[in-house]
Amino acid sequence: MNATIKKIGHGLLAALMLMSVLLPLLGAGRTVHAAESQVAFTLHKIEQTADEQIQNTGHDLGLTGRTPVVGAKFKVFNVTDAFYQLLETHDKETAAAMMSQNLGNYANLQDPNAPEITTGQDGLAVFNQLPAKTGGRHSVYAFSETWTPQPYQKAADMIVSLPVRDKNGNDLTNIHLYPKDSVVTKHLDAISGGAIAAKDLHDVAVGDVLTYNIQFQIPHDIGSMADNQSGVFKYNQFEVLDYMTKAGLTFKELTAVTVDGQNILNDLTGKIALMTSNDAAWQTAHGNYPFGFKLDFLGGSDANAVRNLLTKYAGKRVTVGYTGIVNEKMVPDQKIGNTAVVSFDPDTKITVNGPEIQTGGMKFFKYETGSDDKSLAGAKFIIQRQTGNATEYAVLEGVTGMTGAYAPSKITWTTTKADATELTTNAGKPFNLSIQGMLPGTYTLIETDAPDGYEITDPTTDFEIVAGTWGEKIVRITNTPVRTLLPMTGGMGLLAFLLIGIVLMSGGYYVKKQTGKKA
Repeated sequence: MNATIKKIGHGLLAALMLMSVLLPLLGAGRTVHAAESQVAFTLHKIEQTADEQIQNTGHDLGLTGRTPVVGAKFKVFNVTDAFYQLLETHDKETAAAMMSQNLGNYANLQDPNAPEITTGQDGLAVFNQLPAKTGGRHSVYAFSETWTPQPYQKAADMIVSLPVRDKNGNDLTNIHLYPKDSVVTKHLDAISGGAIAAKDLHDVAVGDVLTYNIQFQIPHDIGSMADNQSGVFKYNQFEVLDYMTKAGLTFKELTAVTVDGQNILNDLTGKIALMTSNDAAWQTAHGNYPFGFKLDFLGGSDANAVRNLLTKYAGKRVTVGYTGIVNEKMVPDQKIGNTAVVSFDPDTKITVNGPEIQTGGMKFFKYETGSDDKSLAGAKFIIQRQTGNATEYAVLEGVTGMTGAYAPSKITWTTTKADATELTTNAGKPFNLSIQGMLPGTYTLIETDAPDGYEITDPTTDFEIVAGTWGEKIVRITNTPVRTLLPMTGGMGLLAFLLIGIVLMSGGYYVKKQTGKKA
């Protein structure tokens, strides 16, 4: 038995903390009042907040307005003999914790005769007519969640020692239990450092830094052995895979692994395995996903050290934080989802989707006045916006060599007009200028130079980027040809008229002069 304690190690304390919510059910030293021959258990599977600890008292706590978890499956095992054997060398609390951590050591979890109940629409699983005594001793039951619907995690195994009594010392015949529920969640917390409200779709601009987090519970038995004899740990896989199926985000960094208010990333660095979409190996393993990362807690250089560290936080909720940068490959109006998969062993994969993101853009067609389809290349523009009382101009990064179609890697804004990036039209149709990676809003396109042979008709064009219009809206802008005198071309006709005019003028002058002499 001492060997068993050594294998449990630091996990025992964590399990005891977990079991503290169940201690009232381990049988109080009160006078026994009319013990019943059978008891019933009602399990309440409901959504709970991340840090909530519901105290199990055996009574119906009347928790109304909670979301029931439908479809969870629970089995009950009579572990009376094994529990009393543990009591020969341990106190009741320690025995319960040991059993909860390693239930497979004390019960046949594959027993086909073990009653199994599925929670209904009310989130309840009711086990009726269980013997209150086994072999003349008060029965001890273990409840294990055998199937957990997405995106929830398996509840810790619960150990209940009969009798369970009310405050007056009366045995309860219908005992209510509240398995600790934990939901795997995925959130977008901030865009370029600014906190945002939770919603299903967020607008982003190219160059924005997105801060995500994934939350889940460290298994309460993370440090447990598969069984007492084999020396094999119960968990040899503990991974977080996060990915996007469409291009548009570049992985920046893993920022934190936070549990119980402590960032343990530094303690994990060098011991865990981290692969990102920036790595060549990602293309081989996850080439279908243009963005993502895989954090393998137990697949690095020192799995035992990581397991020991996580055991200290068994049953606690952990937050994995990371950042990504919106890049030039994000197509306007294309909604991009983000998926996280948390795996605790090859057979337990919990999948949860985060909010979607999208960017915007606008297309323009520069044409000749009076010729609606004549595309004019070489027109130059800058983009302006109004932010409060400030007039700002767009500075585009990563556009060297681009003409007509602009997909910048980043857009910043300056109040210095001379620093604005100049955009030049090409000769394309049905549009010859486009800009993507912008937020919805109202902007002004300012023409700074007309194509050769044309003059600026109106230097400013207001436009509005609205989600969903990238594929259908083109803003048309006209240029007027420059007015010039027609050159003299063609044969001798005009020259003849000029010569005749000169002769007539000369003749008139001669006649006038002779008339003057006679006078």
